[in-house]
Amino acid sequence: MSGPHSAEITATLADGRVVGGRVYRLVHGPQDLLSVWNARVVWDFAPAIGDAGAAGMDAALSALAGWLRREVPTTELSGDTAVQVTWPSHDVAVFPVLLAHGLVPTTVLATRPLGLSTLHRSTDVRVRKATMSDLDDVAKLAAEEMRFSAQVVGATPRDNADELIRINAERAVYFGGRVYLAELDGVAVGVAVCGVTDPADSPTLSRFLPAGTWGYLGQVAVQPNLRGQGVGAALAEGSLRLLEPGLEQGTFLFYDVANPLSSVFWPRRGYRPVQTRWICRPAANLR
Repeated sequence: MSGPHSAEITATLADGRVVGGRVYRLVHGPQDLLSVWNARVVWDFAPAIGDAGAAGMDAALSALAGWLRREVPTTELSGDTAVQVTWPSHDVAVFPVLLAHGLVPTTVLATRPLGLSTLHRSTDVRVRKATMSDLDDVAKLAAEEMRFSAQVVGATPRDNADELIRINAERAVYFGGRVYLAELDGVAVGVAVCGVTDPADSPTLSRFLPAGTWGYLGQVAVQPNLRGQGVGAALAEGSLRLLEPGLEQGTFLFYDVANPLSSVFWPRRGYRPVQTRWICRPAANLR
């Protein structure tokens, strides 16, 4: 990701109130793992509308659309580009406005408190920490999940996607030590690429989560022919059991709204939506 490039956007409502927000230009280059799921150029808008509600959001997005057309070259608004807005999942009053401006909900940031117990069907699945000797299995399972989720979010295929997934898996296993493997009869059937972070260290996460140590679940994958048989539930529970000790807050993850698996699976595990990411692709389509 390159940058930062940002600008303030403002608009004045009929009653004199000023709304707007800040827009950030994010670039996902060929060697950036995020390019697997995201457009090459993303204009990330953080609205600042106070209590102005739908009217405030409408004015802010209209101002953003005007600013983009005035200030940004046409090539950065067409093709492999996007505008994204992340907004509280429960503020449904502004949803019609987001839709009217050409944005669609794609991804949910969800959180889970510490110590929450969940039930799953009894399986013979064993969950353990992955080592470097498991790298081939980790990369294969993660790549399979990537191909599925990329379809769900309508991502542009990348020729080097498998390579980027493998590099990320290797780094996660070697440096993070929080990659968990699910085995059934000694065969790797699932993986959870997890980690620990403090939102205070991230300009993006700090907008949505309070400071303190959080655990996160990145890619979670189950062998396709074993989905729906309790493997994923055992993997999630086992991973959380290994991940949660020492955390100050809870755990979080991102799941895709249109994913028929994760949109059901994670709420059953106790995850509740906090923020929803809305996307307009290409950026020129923002109204």
